[in-house]
Amino acid sequence: MSAVATPADRAAQMPPHEIVWELSNAIVASRTLHVVAELGGADHLGDEPTSARDLATACHAAPDALDRALRLLVACGIFQRRDGAYLHTESSRLLRSDHPRSMRAFARLNGLPVICASFVEFGHSVRTGSPALELIDPKGLWHYLQDHQEEAAIFEQAMTAKAHADIAAVLDAYDFSRHRRIADIAGGHGHLITAILAHYEDASGVLFKLPAVAAEVPPPPRLDVVAGDFFTDPLPACDARRWATSVAAPWWRRTHGPARCCDRVGGAGVARGAPGRRARGVGLVVAGGGPVVGVGWIGSGARWGW
Repeated sequence: MSAVATPADRAAQMPPHEIVWELSNAIVASRTLHVVAELGGADHLGDEPTSARDLATACHAAPDALDRALRLLVACGIFQRRDGAYLHTESSRLLRSDHPRSMRAFARLNGLPVICASFVEFGHSVRTGSPALELIDPKGLWHYLQDHQEEAAIFEQAMTAKAHADIAAVLDAYDFSRHRRIADIAGGHGHLITAILAHYEDASGVLFKLPAVAAEVPPPPRLDVVAGDFFTDPLPACDARRWATSVAAPWWRRTHGPARCCDRVGGAGVARGAPGRRARGVGLVVAGGGPVVGVGWIGSGARWGW
């Protein structure tokens, strides 16, 4: 049985100038995805082929410009084009808002002004080691989101979508049977911790979220919803904690200095060494994560002095 080719294997088969050319232009495809997701293009595409003109009317977009954008995504495996009209692929269906594993919010998140502006200033992070986000809002991402509620809503939707996508991978990768009380720090609306408790019936859990989100979560059995700010409030007592990457990174850097989380659990469907995994590490530097890498399911609290 032959091994699955990695991105590095595929790159090794490309001429050197093509590697540089493709990577230099990667922003074009990713930005196109952000825009089409923002417009809701996949939501307006059903089971029948639809012309770019009809899609543009539904999306309130310019037909020729949208057609060019969709053709680029077709080349990337998102959507398919037949006789001048567009149809779904399995990947493009994930951009529908009503898909049970929808990734539309995640695509919109990476196209938010605060994210785009931070990556424009990525050189600041590389030169200084400080988060580029501090040039956008010196008080950090959470302060920025408090002042930009529309972007905050997309951020929360993206975190919820990612939690849904990660459930199977987390349950497969980590054995929680030795833990009796598990805390999910900044765990969205609790989908992941709820799934863990359903799988481990002897455990109880805590969902620790900002008050505005905590108020929206009806606690299921064996799960306590605790409102608080992990920067200023004591963390819930437990023997295992799960951190969302975007919040773990700045907290860890502030309290522990340069270090790596232990017991990392990868996101669903992201192979070790894949560009997507490495891109997340870069994203942490831009947003304020410094050298912290990954999402940590961290076991004994005493082990880390909590």
